[in-house]
Amino acid sequence: MRLPSTRGLLPSALALLQLLLWLPATRAIYTLEMFRQPSEAVAGLPFGVQPAVALYDDDGLLAASYVGFCSTLGYVTPTGTEQVLRNGTAGQDATRVQFVDGYAVFDGLYINV
Repeated sequence: MRLPSTRGLLPSALALLQLLLWLPATRAIYTLEMFRQPSEAVAGLPFGVQPAVALYDDDGLLAASYVGFCSTLGYVTPTGTEQVLRNGTAGQDATRVQFVDGYAVFDGLYINV
């Protein structure tokens, strides 16, 4: 398993979302690409731009038939890592989103600093 991919993941001085990918017991190799970074972060308010990721199989093709989910725990800023919340709750279960056609699109994520 290779995580994360460098394809499409641009390091940002502003922030980087740490993602967790839950994979079934398989020998397949997946690459996770963040194609939309979170931005416009204001404490206590949802990110103005919510993150989205794509999952690719070991052949480099979009894993459209993948059944699983992705979640996040931290938002890395120049001053440290902040806890990510969704609907007032933190943790893997609270921030979990399902992959649909190879994409996981987050909604309602924010930091509360």
